[in-house]
Formats: sequence, C-alpha cells, structure tokens
Amino acid sequence: MSDRPPQTPAQALSMGWLWLSLTCVGCNHRGEIKFDDFRIGQSAQPLARLLRKAKCSRCGGRDFNMTIATRLTEHGQPFPHHLPIECEGDAIIAARRN
Repeated sequence: MSDRPPQTPAQALSMGWLWLSLTCVGCNHRGEIKFDDFRIGQSAQPLARLLRKAKCSRCGGRDFNMTIATRLTEHGQPFPHHLPIECEGDAIIAARRN
C-alpha cells in the first residue's frame, strides 16, 4: 500500500481509504467524515480546497490536525492504518514529522 495521500475524496475511496479525521487545534474537538459521504460534485474537487471550508462545530476554529484513516486491503477487509496529512496550497501531502 502506498502512503501517497489522495488528492480528492473519489481518489481516497479508490485507494481504499474510508474516512478523514479532523481534530481542532483550538479545543481538541474531533470529528470524522466518511469519504463516501461527499456529494458527487464534491468527490472530484481537490480535498485541500474542501478542507479550507471546514470549521469546528464546537469553537468555530479553522486549524486542524488531519488524518486519513483505515484502509481496505485488496480483499476488501478493513486494515487499521492512519496517515497524518496537511494541506500545501491545493495539494494534500503527508504531514511533516517533527
């Protein structure tokens, strides 16, 4: 499995990723978005552009730690795997490790 991050929700699904996890930097509130919940028109949009619209439902913050999570194996079985990501312009990149 490649750890190259997907660039769109549709690409995430085709790579076997199941959801996006967001944790607000301001209040630590956490939420998850299933990739298959994106509308048809949104599924081809750059994920970075969609994430810039995200807002914490608790404090209204817009700064998040982001992870794409749980992949499906080639046999369709869930495989717990987490890939920290960040936005760089309109691209999604693997998060830089400190």
